[in-house]
Amino acid sequence: MRDRAADVPSLTAAFLGHYSGKFGKAISGVTPSAEALLAAAPWPGNVRQLRNVIERACLLCEGHLLTEGDIARALGTRATLQPAGVPGPVAAPAPAPSREQVLDALDKAGGNKSLAARRLAVSRRALYRLVEKHRLDE
Repeated sequence: MRDRAADVPSLTAAFLGHYSGKFGKAISGVTPSAEALLAAAPWPGNVRQLRNVIERACLLCEGHLLTEGDIARALGTRATLQPAGVPGPVAAPAPAPSREQVLDALDKAGGNKSLAARRLAVSRRALYRLVEKHRLDE
């Protein structure tokens, strides 16, 4: 797969269809940032590793799209590993969730901040900062 990076999106779609059905989840696709993370991964384990990552991401996914957070969690520490001597992609920091996204996540999580933080792919501490920043605690 390292030599056939163009195959990653089609393999991802096939595995996503299989595992979303297997787990009874209505996951319809992958966000652009998650797709970029998948394309940038070195894939030392080839197709089997991609399949395992998509399976774990489907289990972790709480929405209708696999997010960069789902993929990063499924990759674990391997998401930051690069082969020696090969420069990795420079990722731009993800934009902070908007006030509406934070409200939506809190609403869907029934006020459970841990679950809302997972939905937003941020730490619980970061969620508290967002709540304070957007003055949602008033």
